[in-house]
Amino acid sequence: HLVQAAGEAPTSPAVSAAGEMAGRRSTLAAVLDWLVSPLAWAVVVTVAFYASFPYLPFDEQFMIRYFAGHPIEYVETGFFILGMALLIAKLLELRAQRAALTALVLPDRESFGDATAVERAEQLEEAVHAAPVRHRESWWFHRLLEACGFVRRTQGSKGLDAELKHFADQSYNKLHDSFSLVQTITWAIPILGFLGMVMGITMAIAEI
Repeated sequence: HLVQAAGEAPTSPAVSAAGEMAGRRSTLAAVLDWLVSPLAWAVVVTVAFYASFPYLPFDEQFMIRYFAGHPIEYVETGFFILGMALLIAKLLELRAQRAALTALVLPDRESFGDATAVERAEQLEEAVHAAPVRHRESWWFHRLLEACGFVRRTQGSKGLDAELKHFADQSYNKLHDSFSLVQTITWAIPILGFLGMVMGITMAIAEI
């Protein structure tokens, strides 16, 4: 009654159930995204690597000496596996991007006839939206949609070259930032190795 008196419509059970269901789906999607992420696979591979020591054809003491003799070695091994997982994920993404390049055949200039720039942009957008779903998130498709959107907003192709250059710069910065974790790992592993060497020398001297 107080809610109704304040002029706010009460939330119906159907709306509440729909909101709860949407929340569960988003949570499930987030969990699935994490499970297929390079970080999750790196954790699994690292744990499996250390669990396989007794079953490897190498001397177990040799593996322990170089991979499990000190906590720093655990960190270095985990970082290496994470870096490899990130690079493999990048390789798979690159293959998907290359596949998207051939998934859409652009029409010839003659096929547009006397269509205006806006009409051509609309035809290209329809062709992009008709493509397979797995390719719609590719860089190539995004660039086409951005270019078509610019032509529709400005009602012409004037300034399109400069806008495409701007889109290219944004994509370059985004791609460069996506390798930030790999760059951090390649920077950290040599430092950890040097730190481990210093600590090993110190421990060896202490045992004399």
